[in-house]
Amino acid sequence: MHPPPGSASTAVTNFKKLMFGERNRIGRRLIVLIIAFSSLITLFISVIQLTLEYRELRSGIDRVLDAVSIHVPSVAGSVWDFDEKQIQLTLSALAQLPNIERISITTTSNRPPWLTGRVVSSQVVTRSYVLHHLDRGKETEIGTLEAVASLDAIYRQIAARAITIIS
Repeated sequence: MHPPPGSASTAVTNFKKLMFGERNRIGRRLIVLIIAFSSLITLFISVIQLTLEYRELRSGIDRVLDAVSIHVPSVAGSVWDFDEKQIQLTLSALAQLPNIERISITTTSNRPPWLTGRVVSSQVVTRSYVLHHLDRGKETEIGTLEAVASLDAIYRQIAARAITIIS
């Protein structure tokens, strides 16, 4: 016994015959090709989007590291004067910048380095700034300020974004 014409089950039966019947191999192939092509385009756009987002986040870390360079002249003056208190205050302030894990100052003399923070990340960016001081009209290198920033937060954000896109 067949369902009455115009019923929901007739529509489903007709749709099944249309999609999966022997005569409609071309239709099935077109549907598969359309799905595959749209999936590739979506993947391509997603990769481009994630790459652009990574570059934006990475440039944010570069801006933070560039902000450290603003403090180089005052750090150099403090190192030249061996002003321990000012050096520690500056290091503590710089360590509060986003994604900064460690700030250190080494001198060209054999003094122990000043250090704030510690590196716990596996992926880091290190930037070094040479400390100079003008002595008797001649610029002298007196040490190095080193800033270490973590990339872990960026990778977590990109991974979360990728999972969101996939889902």
